[in-house]
Amino acid sequence: MAGWPLNLRRLKPTIHCHSRIAANPLFRLAHSQLTQLFQTCKGKHARTQRLAVHLAVDPDIIAIDKTGQGYRLAIQQQGSIEITGASPIGLLYGVQTLIQLCEQCADKLPFLEIKDWPDYEYRLSANWLQNCEVARWGFDRGQGLEKFIADGKRQIDLALKHKINLIYFDCSYADARTEMFPGYSRVAATLNRYARQRSIRLMTGIVTACGMINRRTYPRGRPYQCLTRIIQGQTIPDPPYGGWCWTSRQAWDIKCTKIQRYVQANEPGALYIHSIDIARFKDVAASWKTRCPQCHEAWPDDDVTSPQGMAGAYAYVDNLMLDAIFSVKNKRTGYDARRDCLVCLIAPAYGLYFQNDADWQGEIRYFEQLSRNLKYVDNVQIGIREQGFNQTNSRARVGELAARLRRNAKGHGVFVDVFAGYPGGGCTTKYPGSGFVYYRPIQPLPVIYHTFAGAATVASMEAHADYEAHTILCNNFAWNANPDGAAPLLRNYREWQNIYEGAYRGFYYPDGIYGDHGMLPAICRNLYGARAGQMIAQAYRLRSIDEDEALPLFQLEALGLMRADWKPTLAPAVHLAWRRRWERIELLTREARRLMQAGRSQEDFISSAAATVDWQIKVLILGEIMTAFLKNEAALFAKKEMPARLSRRKVCQKLLRDAHRHIHDHFPSDTLQLFRPAVKCLTASKYTPNDPILYPNNGLLSNMCLWNDLLNSFELELNNLKPANSP
Repeated sequence: MAGWPLNLRRLKPTIHCHSRIAANPLFRLAHSQLTQLFQTCKGKHARTQRLAVHLAVDPDIIAIDKTGQGYRLAIQQQGSIEITGASPIGLLYGVQTLIQLCEQCADKLPFLEIKDWPDYEYRLSANWLQNCEVARWGFDRGQGLEKFIADGKRQIDLALKHKINLIYFDCSYADARTEMFPGYSRVAATLNRYARQRSIRLMTGIVTACGMINRRTYPRGRPYQCLTRIIQGQTIPDPPYGGWCWTSRQAWDIKCTKIQRYVQANEPGALYIHSIDIARFKDVAASWKTRCPQCHEAWPDDDVTSPQGMAGAYAYVDNLMLDAIFSVKNKRTGYDARRDCLVCLIAPAYGLYFQNDADWQGEIRYFEQLSRNLKYVDNVQIGIREQGFNQTNSRARVGELAARLRRNAKGHGVFVDVFAGYPGGGCTTKYPGSGFVYYRPIQPLPVIYHTFAGAATVASMEAHADYEAHTILCNNFAWNANPDGAAPLLRNYREWQNIYEGAYRGFYYPDGIYGDHGMLPAICRNLYGARAGQMIAQAYRLRSIDEDEALPLFQLEALGLMRADWKPTLAPAVHLAWRRRWERIELLTREARRLMQAGRSQEDFISSAAATVDWQIKVLILGEIMTAFLKNEAALFAKKEMPARLSRRKVCQKLLRDAHRHIHDHFPSDTLQLFRPAVKCLTASKYTPNDPILYPNNGLLSNMCLWNDLLNSFELELNNLKPANSP
């Protein structure tokens, strides 16, 4: 950097490019964004100095870039800017960096040269999750279909600006219905095309059971059981007959037709194909032995890694689905699923980080055989959960799997699901009946991303739809796995485990992220304005230590989960402990709301972020009411004397009325789909008791209880409170 001479307000730019890239849609988008940038920077002074902006594509611009997304940006003293991408998308990413420089440097650009490229080809750092079994949020805020599409486009533009190229758009996980709700296909197809024009993929999750049960003939054949899940020696009572049989060809024809129709109607950029949910290799091996006689005859080997065992069975049905997906083309829109749809095959044997090395080696052998038997390689990836190091030889597991797939199989890419920070990813066991979720607005888990070297995709499942700062933080680490030394260099299993568990439990609090000069305040300043961002970052950094546990801000999705095993008959000491904890969370939530409102009122607040910040403030206000209620509820059930209980009940009932009023007055209810996970405060007009799917093991309503029902359940608890001598 040699100085700050280029004042864009005094320059007259001219954009030059080679004719062979001028027709590329990504180049046209880059050209349009530059033109808009220079128009925005136009000042009052006459533009007397010319500025030449040269755009080019050179695949060899960065020799070590394996993704083809790198670029070189040079701002030169002779009054020119050169942006050269390794591909058209690399060129577009270079333009995004120039735009960010202009925003940060007030249109006065320094002389510099930047060579930049991502560590991972796909970076799933934006998590909308319209409907998912693991996440209790979504980008549907009750704003109606048209506003949802407009907000979705804004989110896609934000993703492009920060070089995010994979968004978890929807995870219905029940079946591949073309219309999940009236207008779904129009929403999905519109946003998929808008994203595709920016080289961004929107991912949809589909479970291979597709809501079916096992029958030899459909629709009225006799149901039968095929595979039974065995987890740590315990048989899991799945929904009727599971729908997993590999030899029911009619069932697979129906499933493939449904998936094919979904792809044809909605043109997804990626599909997350989830099969039977078994993580540990030992459990997979035990479960495979329970397959039906027909599957045993077709694949007789009990060894899951054998081509005549489970690896062969899954390759067979995976190939059926891939044939159906990749056959889809749309001449009118130009969509070609073989080129435009990334398919990630998830489960079984996706693994857990603490499994022993022998089980991990078994999983590698299974994935090797699966890879050998798959028909397609390009745009097909194999999914696993986040993994650290082997416990004996300290080899990084993700890199080991990627290398083995290249050396011994067809070289499929590895898709790493980082699930640890999602709501439900870590629950306290300190107090019985808690079920409390360790979820925070900003997680430091991305510091482990450098240990996934060799992966094709890093999927940040903890990146919350409501917190854009966290989305950008996750992507910063997925683009550059160790930005500015913010991540510790982890070298073995024990180091990785300590950081991993400390991060999602709230004790690992690195200064490189949370400090005054850390990444989080810098991200917030860029998103919200210098002074506004500083206050909002402070709200995101709040936490409290209760004995040996770190408490977060109130999160709506956490409340639905913590009721799972709560009951009024818990010991008084447990209720008192929770009274103390809810009181601390109430104070945190109140302070966060104050800081967010103060940031929102600053003169430098960036108006484009208003919708997100306003939503967060509404949620925090509701959080203040609900934490006050939970604090008083815990105190109520801790008391034995009925007069004190009845007095406390009046306080609780008033707080519930306040919560209902806040929900009614401030949360819109024009939601797009049945479960509506983000609008945790819906009126019951669109709801019937048979709508939600129940979790078989704990009775939680899938995808977050409807808020009125949850509040009504609180009132029912209070109304059932009777004097000790009552019948």
